[in-house]
Amino acid sequence: MYQKDFIIFLIEQFARLVARIVAMITNREYDDAAFYIEQVYRQYLGVNSDLINAFSYRSLMSMMKIDPEAYGDKCIVLAELLRLEGRMFFEQGNMKEGFGRNLKSLNIFLTIFREDDGGHEEHHAKALEAAANLEEIAAKTDYEMPAETRAMLDRFLDSVNR
Repeated sequence: MYQKDFIIFLIEQFARLVARIVAMITNREYDDAAFYIEQVYRQYLGVNSDLINAFSYRSLMSMMKIDPEAYGDKCIVLAELLRLEGRMFFEQGNMKEGFGRNLKSLNIFLTIFREDDGGHEEHHAKALEAAANLEEIAAKTDYEMPAETRAMLDRFLDSVNR
């Protein structure tokens, strides 16, 4: 019972932090948003943004497997933070960084959904938002979604639309 209460507490705490980060991005308080994102990376995942930027999404997901019981949840937290960080960069006009973060985010979301056989339905909208962000950036630049990501996204969309 205590463990379940603690998990609910952590989820609520994370939701409040995400709301705070979204408000900062909306209010163009980018330095504050970046600071909070960094703190959440460290507090919830035990990594920093430099490490996250240096590794592929597959390597990052492998790092999250250190704690098998929390693997899926940590990957969702990682994907959500990457999505927010991508949004922040995109709004600052840094398309390259925005695209890279959103691409990692989308790949993590799609991989988790595939591994969990479509689970985490409450996060489908966030995956779709990451995909939309990528499409928006691609339309304004010469960046393209990799074929592997496009194939995973198409399979995801087919499963969601069933």
